[in-house]
This record gives sequence, C-alpha cells and structure tokens, in this order.
Amino acid sequence: MDSMRLKERHNFGTGPVPIPPGPLPSTKVIFVNLSGSAAHAIRNLDGEIVFDSEQADYCYAMINPLQKVDRFYLRKLIGERTKAPQFEALSPCSVANISTMDLIITDGRAINEGNLAVKSATEMGYEQFAEVEQVEIEAEAERDLILVENLKNDLEQGVRAGFGYVVNNNSSSVGCLTIDGSEDAHSILISQAEDRINLYRDTRVSVFEFMSIDQAFSQWQRGRCGVVYANADDLSRFIESLENNQDHFDLSPDWYSAKKVDKIQNTIKTRDDETKRAIETRRRELELQKKLEEEARDKAVSEADKKQIELREIYGPRVKGLKEAFESEMNLALDQLLGKKYFGGTFWVFR
Repeated sequence: MDSMRLKERHNFGTGPVPIPPGPLPSTKVIFVNLSGSAAHAIRNLDGEIVFDSEQADYCYAMINPLQKVDRFYLRKLIGERTKAPQFEALSPCSVANISTMDLIITDGRAINEGNLAVKSATEMGYEQFAEVEQVEIEAEAERDLILVENLKNDLEQGVRAGFGYVVNNNSSSVGCLTIDGSEDAHSILISQAEDRINLYRDTRVSVFEFMSIDQAFSQWQRGRCGVVYANADDLSRFIESLENNQDHFDLSPDWYSAKKVDKIQNTIKTRDDETKRAIETRRRELELQKKLEEEARDKAVSEADKKQIELREIYGPRVKGLKEAFESEMNLALDQLLGKKYFGGTFWVFR
C-alpha cells in the first residue's frame, strides 16, 4: 500500500486507528447532476448516464484547485472509466451554480468536512459517478516516467522505430514537425497530444509548421519551437544535441508506430476519395438536371411556335380583313374631319 495512503489510515507510533467513514481525504470523487436541471447530464432509456452533445460542465469543490499533474491524470482516468466528456475549464463550485452543472469534482476531505456546495449538490439530486484515489494518479505518473526512461534508452541504442516528440517550456506557440510524408496523419496525432504537451508547458502550442530537423534545432535554440516532432532517428540525434548543449527538455511517453500513421493516413485518403466521388456525383446530377430543364424549355418554345403557326393559319385572313376595314374607316373619318380625299396612297386637300 502506498505510503501516503498508509499515513492517512494509520497513526504510526500509537498503532492502527479505525478507518473513518467516507473516502480518504486525498481521494477525488466525481458527482453527477441527475436532478433534471443539469445542462447536459441525463439518463437514457436504458438507465445509462449520458451527456447531450457530448458536453459537460464541471466545477470543483475542494480547498485547493487541482495541480497540473493531478489534473492531467485525473482527466485521463475519468476518460478511461466513464463516458463523461473530459473537462477543460474548472471553476469553483458554489451554491448558486451547482444546479446547472453536470459534474462536480471534490475530494474526501471536502466530503468528510461537510463542504456546503457538496452537501447542497447531494441534497438536490447529485449522485456519485466515479472515484479516483490519489495513489492511482501517482501510479499513472510513475508509469509514464518509466515509459520515458525506456523510450530514451531505446532511442540511444537505435532500437526504436516510429515517431515521438520533445517539449520546450518556452513562450513559443509553434510546434515544429520534421516529417516528410503523411503530413495529415502526423498533424492529427500531434494535435491529439495537446493535453500532454500542456502538462509540460505554461502556454499552449496552437500552430504547427513543417521543417527539416536541422531547421527545428535552430528554431529551438532561438526559442521558436515549443514542440519538436520527429521520427526515431532524427529525434535521437535531436535529443543528443540538446543534451550536449545542456538544454532542458521533456521527452513525451507518447509514441506512434508507422503502422498507426499509415492507418490514419489511409482513413483520411478514403474519406477524401469518398468526398470527391460525392462531389462528382452531385456535379453529374446538376448537369443532368440542367440538360433536362433546357430540353423542357426548348420543347415548350417549339410547341408555342407550332401553336402560333396554327393560330395564324386559322385567324390570319380574318385579322387581315379586320385590318383593311379599320384602315378604310380611319381614312373616311379623316376625310370628313379635314376635308381631304385619298387617292392612290396620297391625301389631296380641296379648298
């Protein structure tokens, strides 16, 4: 049993003491709001707790906010054990805001001491959702340290293949990717590592640029690379140069095989091909629709012309007779009005 846990459960020097009710003071406990007033949390027909739009609003009810390391591994463990969306911002809980929150993160100390926000939450319909002991968080962190040590040894001995990255805790927002080929897949992988990168940095990396490993080393020295992502051979050379310069860096335990990169790239290609086919299909449908509309319009015009010819044949003589009669009547009226005579297409005036 972990020494911290032992200290919490035993009073060394006086012998064992009874284990108090409730969780250990350092244990993190997550409560979910099932009162009906939560922004996203609800039960489905099967009785499972789900979150609308895969979103959840969190707050914390502890004396001290989560430290960066605890926050990272708690997010990781919650994600592995539940279907809850991972938390981003964490604001303090209050009696005023808990009614609309989805999840509350607290600890055994707050529960055992009767924290007002936690007490109010449980009274209004919150239920315990998950529990993570501090020793589990520390075990995850220790596991990653071992992975990093093994990875570093493999890189030094040249027995590791794949891709990884090192992090520089500077003010640069640029991640430097020293990869030639499958750029889309590598961009996705390094973007998914945002939480891990933030664990080592005080500011976020928000832009990624492709460059050679030599350019990345130059940019690192100028403080312009917050992350350098490379293949095993280049990363090994890079780390050796950093150590020769006595530059501080953090090697991530995250590691990506060439097989994983190829799988992601093939998925992207398949998606792009399907998109292109869908666009081409839609283009052909629009062309066919346009052609049908033009044929219908031409047919309508042709039928109108045909009908006009038929009408001229039927009513043409009558219209011509009406026109001649009208002209004759108009000439007669003008004669009477002006005293003119019309002969041979010319008006003659008689005085």
